[in-house]
Amino acid sequence: MDIKRKVKQRTSKRVLLLIIISIFFIAAGGWHLASSKDIKQITASQLIFGEVQQGDLNISVAAYGVLRSSKLKLLTALTRATVSEIHLKPGALVSKESIIMQLSNPELEQELVNAIQAVETEQANLRKLKLSQESERLVNKSRLLELKTLARLAELKREAESGLLAKGIVSSLNYKRSEEEALQFKEQLLIQEEILQQQHKMHREVVIIQKGIVQQSINKRKNQQRLLDALTVKAGFDGVLQSSPVSLGQSVSQGEKLALLGSTEHLDAYLNVAQAQVEKIQIGQLVTVNIRRDQVEGRVQRIAPAVKEGTVLVEVALIGPLPKSARPELSVDGMIDIDVLSDALYIERPVNSQPYQTGRYFKVSGEYAKAVSLSFGVETGRYIQILSGAEFKDNLILSDTSRFQDSDEIYLN
Repeated sequence: MDIKRKVKQRTSKRVLLLIIISIFFIAAGGWHLASSKDIKQITASQLIFGEVQQGDLNISVAAYGVLRSSKLKLLTALTRATVSEIHLKPGALVSKESIIMQLSNPELEQELVNAIQAVETEQANLRKLKLSQESERLVNKSRLLELKTLARLAELKREAESGLLAKGIVSSLNYKRSEEEALQFKEQLLIQEEILQQQHKMHREVVIIQKGIVQQSINKRKNQQRLLDALTVKAGFDGVLQSSPVSLGQSVSQGEKLALLGSTEHLDAYLNVAQAQVEKIQIGQLVTVNIRRDQVEGRVQRIAPAVKEGTVLVEVALIGPLPKSARPELSVDGMIDIDVLSDALYIERPVNSQPYQTGRYFKVSGEYAKAVSLSFGVETGRYIQILSGAEFKDNLILSDTSRFQDSDEIYLN
């Protein structure tokens, strides 16, 4: 009978132990179910995290804009014409001899032919004038020689009659007549020499005038040739074709814009800054300009006085060599450094955060993220200053956590 009692006692202890274990697991399961209702879960890979950093924080103003050439060249039509061919379109790289387009003007071609004929006519008139002058010169020179001969003969006659007058062979009247004749020939000789001198001066002036007429016709021919050559529109400039407002078949008038060229080596950044931020910007401030994957430093050199569509244009002179991707009208963005905060706490800007405001965010601790109140300061680019609520190297959730605003803790699955 004693053996039976021991077996019953052992069985009762085992049953009691099983009951206790069952109650524990039921309680643990209930606690887990209850706690899972209070703590929401989320997959960690779906979130973006950021670590609180500490150090000097550059306060910058973000801006966007384009690159523009500081060295431009405008091509205009020198005469009215029609666009007959277009060889290059905006964006094309050009050299001095690059042909951008071809214009046509049949009237200009005829005017050039007329100008060439006018030059030939005036040159022929110059040759004819020189021949005529040479003929006149020879006639007057012959007359001068004749007068010299007559004057010499008259003088010899006067000298001969002077000796005969003393002997009474020649009357004083004949001598006086011979003397007067010799004097007249001398005066005629002097007059003829003066005529030759004046004739030489007149001929020279007339030739100069005619040469001027010839040169005018040559200049007109050159100008017509220049206008005709200008119908072949060349860049005359190493750079890029920025714009060309004309189309094939279009008629253009004198002075009308044909193309705008810009240098690819002399570029400035033209950035648009929000009107509320522009008061912080000053001439000479350092700027970091992002040109695709490259960064180039620059300095503010001009701030436009006018506001356009809520922004102000800030011109930035780029410093140092430019990347190969830089070209006029390329879209860029920049960060203008306006101040530096020393030993500041900051983090990449969380979603929905605003400068100088307080918000509810989650700080990571192991497998959980607990809600904390963060006070933010100044915003600069992708970073924002933390005034309170976090410490150096704290890990925060940067993603949108607005759907967890009723939870104090999140389980990171």
